[in-house]
Amino acid sequence: PLARTGAEAVGGGYLWVIAGPISAGNRVALIDVRNRRFHSTIPLGRQTTAIAYGYGSAWIGVYDPQRSTAALLKVRPGSAPIESVVVETDDGAGPLAVAVGDGSVWALTSRGNLLRIDPKELQITHRIPMSAEQPTLLAVGAGSVWTANHENYDVSQTDPDKNKIVRTITCGSYDAAPCGT
Repeated sequence: PLARTGAEAVGGGYLWVIAGPISAGNRVALIDVRNRRFHSTIPLGRQTTAIAYGYGSAWIGVYDPQRSTAALLKVRPGSAPIESVVVETDDGAGPLAVAVGDGSVWALTSRGNLLRIDPKELQITHRIPMSAEQPTLLAVGAGSVWTANHENYDVSQTDPDKNKIVRTITCGSYDAAPCGT
């Protein structure tokens, strides 16, 4: 029943799929990874923008154009209620990317902020300004948070202990631009 998909994550026994293209879908579909069959769809009521899985939940970036508000939803398998945290107001697009690791959920906003979110308390613990770099992609690994940046086609390394960018690696040109995480 998924004519088009936007992004996906794996966890909790499911492939979580944003049903519809990014920024147009308003639901997430669950596919059981054991039997490779469609399981269910969860309506989210807002435009979906990004997804990651970790700490027992899917973390889904959403945007509400009527309120111009970006949020991050915490969606768990089963009938648990959906929780949310507003990440930006007057945002314009919603979270560009979400990643999980180093004890936190990380989100990139369209305003160029890297947000560190406590997955238990569902609160933003740090807001790292990165608008000059224009980050668009996000990954967590090797003890760092990594962003692929649009402005100079480079990659920034953020130290989660210091909550700041510690170095930027130049890729050279558009021909060597980072394009996925």
